Amino acid sequence: MFTTEVQARARFAELEEKTREIRKTVGTHLAVVALSPAHGVQTLESLTGHFDLHEYEGVDLVSVSTVVEKL
Repeated sequence: MFTTEVQARARFAELEEKTREIRKTVGTHLAVVALSPAHGVQTLESLTGHFDLHEYEGVDLVSVSTVVEKL
């Protein structure tokens, strides 16, 4: 996960250069997820804006996600 759309797009572009099949692996669309502490434990963001989310059991992120547009 990334903190901004720009950071997510930049990382996807890097990965796409290295892995031609990335769209088949991780998907083709960008989504915004409205996270809260109730969803799980988040790591601190890196310099590139990446962070990990360790979801709590039974959390439904689909209900708080919105597809933004195609990558």
